[in-house]
Amino acid sequence: MASAVNFTGLQMAAYFGNAVAATDINNDGRMDLFVGAPLFMERGSDGKLREVGQVYVYLSNGGFSFQAPLKLTGSEIYSRFGSSVSNLGDLDRDGFNDVAVSAPYGGSSRQGLVYIYNGRAGGPDSQPSQILEGKWASASLPPSFGYAMHGAMDIDQNGYPDLVVGVFGADKAILYRARPVISVNSTLDITPQVLSLEDKHCQLPGTTTMVSCFMVKYCLKASGKGAPSILKFQVDLTLDRLKQKGAIKRVLFVHNRLSQYTKFMSVTNGGVQSCEELQAYLIDESEFRDKITPISIFMEFSLDYVSAADKTGLQPILDQSKPANITKQAHILLDCGDDNICKPDLRLDVVSDQKQIYIGDDNPLTLEVTAENRGEGAYEAELSIIIPPQADFIRGVRNSETSSRLSCAYKRENQTRVVCDLGNPMKGGTKIVAGLRFSVHQLSEQDTSVKFDLQILSSNQYNSSSNLVTIVTKLAVLAKVEIRGASAPEQVFLPIANWQPKENPVVEDDIGPLVQHIYELRNKGPSAFSKAMLDVDWPYRYHNGSLLYITKYEVDGAMNCSTDIEINPLNVTNPMYWNKNCDRFRGRPDRGAGTEPRSPARPAGPEG
Repeated sequence: MASAVNFTGLQMAAYFGNAVAATDINNDGRMDLFVGAPLFMERGSDGKLREVGQVYVYLSNGGFSFQAPLKLTGSEIYSRFGSSVSNLGDLDRDGFNDVAVSAPYGGSSRQGLVYIYNGRAGGPDSQPSQILEGKWASASLPPSFGYAMHGAMDIDQNGYPDLVVGVFGADKAILYRARPVISVNSTLDITPQVLSLEDKHCQLPGTTTMVSCFMVKYCLKASGKGAPSILKFQVDLTLDRLKQKGAIKRVLFVHNRLSQYTKFMSVTNGGVQSCEELQAYLIDESEFRDKITPISIFMEFSLDYVSAADKTGLQPILDQSKPANITKQAHILLDCGDDNICKPDLRLDVVSDQKQIYIGDDNPLTLEVTAENRGEGAYEAELSIIIPPQADFIRGVRNSETSSRLSCAYKRENQTRVVCDLGNPMKGGTKIVAGLRFSVHQLSEQDTSVKFDLQILSSNQYNSSSNLVTIVTKLAVLAKVEIRGASAPEQVFLPIANWQPKENPVVEDDIGPLVQHIYELRNKGPSAFSKAMLDVDWPYRYHNGSLLYITKYEVDGAMNCSTDIEINPLNVTNPMYWNKNCDRFRGRPDRGAGTEPRSPARPAGPEG
């Protein structure tokens, strides 16, 4: 007998053809072919071959013509994926047949796995919808769960095909009964979908408060073969679901004034839809700021599986191809034209009252801000100011009678961002002029400038921000330094009467009379500075002889002194308290230095 068509594997020794099954997987009326190759190997990320197994899916074109194969590949090494393939029939009653593929040595304990793949118009899903696990693994004898399989038979007569799985190593065959599938059609409607803050025509029960209200209507319709006549569901409704836990909910149910509601609903299997309508309302606009974000109404439902079980305890399942939740949205009516979409045109101009700041100066820095909206309303509009670490925000100020005082506060814990409220909304045509005052401190000579970044931000979907304005103010050092001094005595007349220096001086009086100088430096600010130099020149020689011979100097303050000649080269001593004559010049100098020269009558020591 001659073959009508040949199928050839793509890899030698992959055991291509170890399992073969035929079914119409894509519901086109033609039988398709599944061929297992349980020893197929592929290269892993490390470049090495690993045995994973593979199943080839040949979709029929009619007759003996088939398309290039689709491939289902195992995910575990040495699991022998594709050892057995079985047609399951239509498990979920979606019109497409499903298949089972076994991996007898898969799983964490090599107990064996069976993968369920659902059929689709383009072939089987690439990922399994369910994985069955063997329960009979042992250390000495792997059970080979899935060694053989047979499906597409309704053994329990519930209208759904079942699956029998052979467990070779355990000498067992396991029956898996298909669960009835419940198909649910759900609807959720909001009337009206645009909520007006001004149209308050509903009265809250037990109060005189009028509110803007709307209706929320939800419906369920369910059907399922093999399921009981009455199906019970739990329905959960959540208002303004996009607002996270703890945030203000902008809409609440009228009857309980909460944003959540739970209903237990009974629905007739295959009957008409069951519905309920609830009234909800919009809270007062003074209680929230966000008027742009849609109000999300969320409904989800779940089946009471226990009450829907049959006499043997087999529970139905919801159709997995349909979502078990619905989301609808409502919007707050804005002053933004027919499309209810606001497109602002935000403009920002900033001027500083100081072109430069002197380090140490206590004068605050004021930024004059002009914020303008030339378009439609800007909601949750705010002025954002990123301030430098050297600055602190003081307050908003009014620079003139026509200006405004903004309400501002730090936004972040590290106090690098200040936010000022500009209105909610900041209506079109609005122009705000205001001053913002900052103290600038903690400056050092290494700083060259301070930078402020300012921008208008809003929650609008379009044109939500203004231009970014950067204000850079230069830093400068300004120091008023004074120098003053005193001499004791104020005058010395040469030559000195009745006095002659000694040939080998030992003490200062042997050289000449004492002359004391005190120099005081004072910085009146405002800036401090770290580097300054004081040059002192004195007459050291006179007619080839010593004039002022310095015996020592002392410093009060952080000052280092140096000379270009040796101080006191004769090493004479001073038995007297050297500054006893300078008490009249006492104070608190910022920087001070004192010198003690001697005035010899004739040359003494080396020339300088």
